Amino acid sequence: MEKTEHKHDAKTSHKIIKKSPSGFSQETMMLLTTVAVVLTCAALVIGVALGLQRFGNELSKISTNQGTQNSQIAALNTKLDDVSTKVAAGGKAAPAAPAEDNGPVNGSTNIADGAIKGDKNKVKVAVVEFSDYECPFCKRHIDQVYPSILKDYVDTGKIIYVYRNNPLPFHEPNATDQAMAGECAKDQGKFWEMHDIIFKTTTSNKGISKETLLTFPAKIGLNQTTFNTCFNANKYADRIKADVKDAAASGNSGTPGFVIGKYDAATGKVEGEVIKGAYPYTQFQTTIDKFLK
Repeated sequence: MEKTEHKHDAKTSHKIIKKSPSGFSQETMMLLTTVAVVLTCAALVIGVALGLQRFGNELSKISTNQGTQNSQIAALNTKLDDVSTKVAAGGKAAPAAPAEDNGPVNGSTNIADGAIKGDKNKVKVAVVEFSDYECPFCKRHIDQVYPSILKDYVDTGKIIYVYRNNPLPFHEPNATDQAMAGECAKDQGKFWEMHDIIFKTTTSNKGISKETLLTFPAKIGLNQTTFNTCFNANKYADRIKADVKDAAASGNSGTPGFVIGKYDAATGKVEGEVIKGAYPYTQFQTTIDKFLK
């Protein structure tokens, strides 16, 4: 009887494959694990990118809000200046700078005994300013517009610039004291030096005390005794009152107020247009050039 022999060798042995409890092979599990790690990393990267984008958007909003807040703060500061001026005036509102589209208003005045820059015998156009040293809008004009008018029109011999007083009731007594200081300085040939130091020293919401004012003559080279005699005697009280009256007659009850127009050297009369308030330089250019033609 023929026998059949069964044996196991390298060629005939069965390969044993290890499987995980889930039924996947180790190779499959490693692949799945790698894929999971890659997907997790990708998700983290996407999450970080989205987070950065949201952060950038929030920063942009904050920046925009900050700009808005800065504008609001600037507006509030302007209002605060006006309120401070009103409080200093005893509750009466200070004259505000007008809108720029009021249109031309005809008016006339004269140079009278005003302080003059330029040669009054050689020009045909004049700018007459009625001003109050305590007025914040007058200071704005002196700081921002007046220097350009001097450079472009007075220094070139085209016009004269005339300063006349208009101290407002709610700026008293300092406003009239300062007007008197200017007139007494003019006695010694230094009106414009006094004019400049007063406006340079004053601020938008705080004027100059009498004590401070009386230190200015020595600073600009005046004879202090002569100045004090003039100032203490109110020597030019009538001149200042006449300026105030002429300001009102020209249509300038507030400050700063201007009459710009044709000038008659023989009579001292100025006929033209009235500008009421602290307008930008372009408004003065337009008006002056109109009368120079």
